[in-house]
Amino acid sequence: MSSLERLTQRTNSETLRSQFGVLRQQIHQSMKTEEEARFRENPKPSEEEIYMAAFKEWLEPQVRDAIGQMYRKGYATQSSGFHGTKFELQQIDGLFTVDESTRTELNRMSVEVLRGVDIGAPDNKLVTILRFRAKDPSIVKMKEQWDAIAAALPKKTDSIGNPSHM
Repeated sequence: MSSLERLTQRTNSETLRSQFGVLRQQIHQSMKTEEEARFRENPKPSEEEIYMAAFKEWLEPQVRDAIGQMYRKGYATQSSGFHGTKFELQQIDGLFTVDESTRTELNRMSVEVLRGVDIGAPDNKLVTILRFRAKDPSIVKMKEQWDAIAAALPKKTDSIGNPSHM
């Protein structure tokens, strides 16, 4: 690859990263407006919001439906949406595990399943990160990916084999 091609590729990458940053900023401003309206009109959390310990307006729109579906399936999430500094990265993390079969299916969807040594905590047995690199700064496309990921996750069971409840 010539130096001009490398420069062009780097410039394109920086432009794309900037577009993701602008999108993230717009989304967070929109969320603030939604939150203010919610607290004015209906400050009482729904049963699902109580279970998730978050108003839906606190979740970025591309992950809202997926987070709800994950909770209904028994996955306890902690944070979700745009990565804090690498805005093209989308991730959901929490206190859950993913079996090998599901991990393989998610990997086929270009989703990384990280825990333990993958995240610099070799003794970690609690936190799992689901992450993908978005190709386009499109909330619609990112939401489609998250919805597909949540659909691919099996329903969890409790320690004696009963389905998780919500």
